[in-house]
Amino acid sequence: MCGLCGVLGGAAHWSEGIGGRDGSGTARPWLRRQARQRSVALANEILRRHRVTVRDWQGTSFTVTGPTGRVEIAADLGELWVRVQAVTGRPLDPLDPALLEALDG
Repeated sequence: MCGLCGVLGGAAHWSEGIGGRDGSGTARPWLRRQARQRSVALANEILRRHRVTVRDWQGTSFTVTGPTGRVEIAADLGELWVRVQAVTGRPLDPLDPALLEALDG
């Protein structure tokens, strides 16, 4: 994907989960930034074992950097796991019971 698509952004993904009271999806910008920061922190906690780093990019997408330095752009949290597989060369299931147990412990 061209990097310009990430800058232009698109419709909010359902996983962002921050919407206005009227259901319009237009929550205060600082709430959206705060929620994205929490999502990035949690993703980095999960991916640390795989030497993968996630960063917010322009508030519209995420950069995923693998252990070799390869960078992919994920449009949303749903696409994030596909991009992790691309930079590591192996599948990762974020709901893997062993991973969830390790995060709890």
